[in-house]
Amino acid sequence: MVPPVLHVLLVEDNRLDAVVVMRCLEESAHESFATEHADCLAAGRNRLAQGGIDVVLLDLNLPDSMGIATLSSLLNDRATVPVVVMTRLSDAELSLEAIRKGAEDYLFKDELTGPLVRRTLRHSVERFRTRQSLREKESQLQLMADELQLARKIQEGMLPRPVPAQFGFDVGGCCSSADATGGDFFDYLSLSDGTLGLIVGDSSGHGLGSALVAAMTQASLRTMVRLEQPVDLGAMLAACNELLCDETGDERFVTVLLASIAPRSRLLLYTSAGHPPGLVVSNTERLKAILPSTDVPLGILQHASFPLGEAVMLEPGDVVIFATDGLLEAMSDDRELFGTRRVLEVVFAHWALDAQRIAVALCKAAREFGGAPQQDDITALVIKV
Repeated sequence: MVPPVLHVLLVEDNRLDAVVVMRCLEESAHESFATEHADCLAAGRNRLAQGGIDVVLLDLNLPDSMGIATLSSLLNDRATVPVVVMTRLSDAELSLEAIRKGAEDYLFKDELTGPLVRRTLRHSVERFRTRQSLREKESQLQLMADELQLARKIQEGMLPRPVPAQFGFDVGGCCSSADATGGDFFDYLSLSDGTLGLIVGDSSGHGLGSALVAAMTQASLRTMVRLEQPVDLGAMLAACNELLCDETGDERFVTVLLASIAPRSRLLLYTSAGHPPGLVVSNTERLKAILPSTDVPLGILQHASFPLGEAVMLEPGDVVIFATDGLLEAMSDDRELFGTRRVLEVVFAHWALDAQRIAVALCKAAREFGGAPQQDDITALVIKV
């Protein structure tokens, strides 16, 4: 295998010293160096500006520049290649100062040997390039962190506002993402027929890609709520499904439970696209109804229909719980699922609290049950009648 060629720019005004360095670089058959020579700082700067140089071997005392100023001038012009400075043993302190000012390494002219010069140049280039690569990766990571922070702020901005008092329901939600951004979402909206609309959804996976699909789904459902007249929950999900199938292909799917509650009759209607069952608990702390999925998740079948599930007549004191699978399937160290039973236990234990605090308690219990680190987004939406 032919060794890679290192292109060396030697900036040296002493002809004898220049010959010695060039001979050092010509001695080895196992390493390949292409050396160009400049006899003053100005000529060195001009050549460096043209590119194609891997490392500079710089004499600090030149006809047009002396001492550390020589290095500083070169680094200000082009700091994209490593610089190895050369001095006499008597100027050892100057060499150390050059390292502090940005030189990659130094050589003493009194001790030049072929192996030493070649090794110093090769290692200087390797260190410099490794450091440059790390800096680029750090910059990329910082850019990603900034983008994730912005995405998180946008996602937080999409959280619903408090439910208007005229509906007569206490509604609260909690969403705990596994990453900086998540694929879970919930919403509550005023539907055109005067009912309260409730949405909880979960985009497959988690992270930025999942968050983008979740945001698109939430935004499309919000738009359909304003346009759909009369209100047809199944038609809303069907339209949203068509959009997701067109935009995401087979890469992502979204489970959604979409419900409405009439404020006077307290009739709960719902349709569910592959979402975990909703729960209705009576004021006597018994499980009153389970709201199972009525069709496949959104984004899988282009022309899927989403029929309504069995309606539920709510009574004063009833509590409705919608959750994502990250809550129900939180797993303990011994691989036991959080499950419906623990959901009900948490709700009963916090029965006297408002809906928001119950939702927060559910998310907290699931996170603590599942241990660390959290593996999936966890969301709970709670409605108290």
